[in-house]
Amino acid sequence: MKSFHDLIGSGVFNPVAKKFISSYFLFRGLSVAINYLSQTFFVLFILDEFGATKAGLILSAYFLTSSLLDYPTGVISDYLGQKIVLFFAFITYSLSFYILGSATTDFTLILGIMINSFSMSQQSGAIETWFDNNYKILENGLDKDRKLYRLITARIGVTVEFLGGFMLLLGGYLSVTQDREFVFTIQSILYLILSFIVLFYFKSHYKREKTKENSNYLIQFKLGIYVVTSNKVLLGLVIAFMIHTAVLNTYANFGLFPLYFGYTGSDLGASYFRFSLFVAGSIATWFIASWIKGLEVKVWLRRIHLAHTIFFLPVMGMLFFYFPIKNEYNPTAIVLFALTIFFGHLMRRSIQLILQRIYLDLVEDEMRNAFYSLLPSLSTLLISPFIALSGYFVDYYGLPLLFVPLTLAILLSTILYFKTLKLIQDD
Repeated sequence: MKSFHDLIGSGVFNPVAKKFISSYFLFRGLSVAINYLSQTFFVLFILDEFGATKAGLILSAYFLTSSLLDYPTGVISDYLGQKIVLFFAFITYSLSFYILGSATTDFTLILGIMINSFSMSQQSGAIETWFDNNYKILENGLDKDRKLYRLITARIGVTVEFLGGFMLLLGGYLSVTQDREFVFTIQSILYLILSFIVLFYFKSHYKREKTKENSNYLIQFKLGIYVVTSNKVLLGLVIAFMIHTAVLNTYANFGLFPLYFGYTGSDLGASYFRFSLFVAGSIATWFIASWIKGLEVKVWLRRIHLAHTIFFLPVMGMLFFYFPIKNEYNPTAIVLFALTIFFGHLMRRSIQLILQRIYLDLVEDEMRNAFYSLLPSLSTLLISPFIALSGYFVDYYGLPLLFVPLTLAILLSTILYFKTLKLIQDD
């Protein structure tokens, strides 16, 4: 019978490397599992409490707060280490969910939402940086072409998402049998426990080399930005990523989450639906991980991104037009929606894995957490105005028409990927 490490592709490594990969799976799995308890209804909770226009402004502030703090906390993570930053991230997550579970006024609700945004900025990229820096040491020359890296990260990601699917189901069940505030309170307790697990069991084999530059926070802060702006390839990839992420986040907040509820009619139904999608997507991603492992990244990133642009948002827009949201069970819409999400998810996951492979060798270890934090930080600078404007757009023109400007924007990111990847081939 194959072991866990044989299944995910890390069976060739020594016991120390295997133990580290198991730890990565544990910490990533726990953080995702706790977060996913309320993921189905977190945005719906805000929409229900404040309405579309005001919710758009609150979500815009939410992402703007994360954007402004993401990169500075990423540099701090490189400067002090991922353990300290993750500990405080999970502590503040615990506080934010406690406030959301007990809030009685709009002010305290918004306070809880903003603290949640601060927590997200701290956690951003920390676990991935910890894994990448340690992996490059522990693979010990057995994965010079990084094929195993792509396979391991893909299959761990799939397993974690599968676990997340179960937590979506549990969260939906608890929100119906109890209420949403009860789920927030459970998350608060679990994040508090996780913070102390990190404090006592989070270990690293990577030793940061002390230099004049990385010993000074302000110098390192500037260097992180310089790493991107001085490299045409990284700069192009980052700008394309910013646009792509801003579009998909806007769609998720105003399209995806309302559709889960709108075609099933309840939090529990939405959770069952999302769970089914997670299981199907996880199984499919597990098998395509082997295919992704051997891809020529420069060629296939362009092909997959173009296919995603042509297929995903246009089809979603047609679903909204032909099957308006009525917050009741609609089996035909559910099947079409599920197929669109399934194939869109496979393409999006492939894009993420290929980009992660490119970043592994393009970004220096000392600046990795800062870079991984800079990505979402810059992206959310676009997400904030996208969401704020989308709230007004939906109120005045309706949800189906929102997909027209979103599709045009994501097409721009595809063009940037094509031009940037040509630079890699030419160099």
